[in-house]
Amino acid sequence: PPNPQAAPAPPPAGYVPPTYAPQQAYPQQAYPGYPPVAQPYGYPPQPYGYPPQGYPGYPAYQAMPPATPMVSPHIQRPPTTQISLPPPPTTNTVQSFTNTGVEKKTSLYVGKIPEGIPDDKVKELLEICGTVVSWKRVEDVETKKPKAFGFCEYEKAEHVMRALRLLNGYKIGPAELLVKVDSKTQAYLDDFVVRKKAILLQVKEKDAAAHIEDFDKSQADEDVRVVEELKRFYESLQKDGIVAAVERRLQSATADPKEEGKERSGRDRDKDRERDRERDRVRNRDRDRDRDRDREKDREKDREKDREKDRE
Repeated sequence: PPNPQAAPAPPPAGYVPPTYAPQQAYPQQAYPGYPPVAQPYGYPPQPYGYPPQGYPGYPAYQAMPPATPMVSPHIQRPPTTQISLPPPPTTNTVQSFTNTGVEKKTSLYVGKIPEGIPDDKVKELLEICGTVVSWKRVEDVETKKPKAFGFCEYEKAEHVMRALRLLNGYKIGPAELLVKVDSKTQAYLDDFVVRKKAILLQVKEKDAAAHIEDFDKSQADEDVRVVEELKRFYESLQKDGIVAAVERRLQSATADPKEEGKERSGRDRDKDRERDRERDRVRNRDRDRDRDRDREKDREKDREKDREKDRE
C-alpha cells in the first residue's frame, strides 16, 4: 500500500491560496496506528489506500474531533390488544353455563282454561314456574270474549320444562289444564338438556358426575318449591271464590241429559200453552170484529128502510 506520509502533489499553475476562513474539514480515516488527518475545503474523506489531498508549504488543517455516534430514537409502536384463547372448561365455567339463560325463548300452549277464572290469575299461575315474557289469551273474533286457550312465552328453557312437568293436568276445581309444546319446541328442549350435560362432561370425569348430580338435584329442589307455591295459589283461588264459580259453571255445562231433557220439555210445554193462549186471543178479537161489522150492516139496512118509507 502507498505510504500515508508521502508528499502531496504540487498545486496547479496559477493557484492562489484563499484568504477566507477555512471550511469545516471532515476527518480523514487513517490506517491503524496513525492519527486521523482532516480533509480541507469540506471534501468528504477518501477511502483507505489514498493519500490525503493538500499542497506543499501549507500547514494541514486541524482535524475535527470524531463525531459522536448518533443514537436512533426509540420508535413507539401503537398499543395492541392481546388476544388470548379461552381456557378449557373448569368447574366455574360449568356452573356459569348452568346458570345462564338459553339463546332462544320458547313458548308453550295452555288449553282447557276453565270458564270463570280471570286472565290475570292465569298469568299469575304461569309466573310461578318461571319468568313470563309474554302471555296471550286468544279471544273470540265476534264476541271478544276470551277462549279457553292461549300461548305463553318463557325466558328460559328450564321454565318451559318446569311448566310442562307441573302445570299439565293442574286442577282448578274439577277442571284440568292442558299444557304442551309442539314437536319443534320439544326437540329444542331435548337438545338443550343434551348440550348442557355435554358441557359438564368436558371437565374431569369425577367432577362432571358430581356437577350433573348437582344439576339434577337443583332442578328437583326447585320443583318442590314450585309445588308448594302452587298449593298456596290454589288456596287463594278458593278464598276468592273462583274455584266455586268454576265448579258451578262446569256443573251447569255437564248436567244430566235426562234432567236437561225434562227441563227442556217443560219449557217447550209452557211455550206451547202461551202460543195457544195468544191464538185464542187473536181468534176472539177477530170474532168480535166480525160481529161488530155484521151489526153495523144490520143497522145500515134498517136506516135504508126508514129512508124508503119517508120517500113514500
